[in-house]
Amino acid sequence: MRKLSLISVAVVLLLGVFVWAFVANPSASVVSADKGRESQIREASKAWDEAFNAEDHSALMELYADEAVSMPPGIPALEGKEVIGQDFEYIFETYNWKHETTIVDLLISGNVAVERGAYTMSSEEGETLEAGKHIVVRQKHGNAWLVVREIWNWNTDN
Repeated sequence: MRKLSLISVAVVLLLGVFVWAFVANPSASVVSADKGRESQIREASKAWDEAFNAEDHSALMELYADEAVSMPPGIPALEGKEVIGQDFEYIFETYNWKHETTIVDLLISGNVAVERGAYTMSSEEGETLEAGKHIVVRQKHGNAWLVVREIWNWNTDN
């Protein structure tokens, strides 16, 4: 068996401390010292809600990477920006929903960010139709943080 170098041991220990700290304190709002990236990701999340609520299909699709995968509850994964866009077209033609995201925490590493959030979907009259949680993975493409993976489900008390 090969001996681990002192550097390897230190890296493993630091990684373990990082994981333990996050698991022990899941209410931590952000795991990153870079407030600039945090602000950009929060703006991307806000832009998603704004585009959805305005039923602005074009603006909404600008927030997705070409290779994005969306995993709605109860149906097969929607693979690719074009297929995801068709789903939004159907939603906008069929419903008039309003969406509100609350970011619970963010994990940011390099050009990838993972957003854990809570959401509510409501009617025009403000009646909550659905409340749930989501994971959105964004990757930096140029100056934009684009959705590359997303999954959500609703709370059982809906």
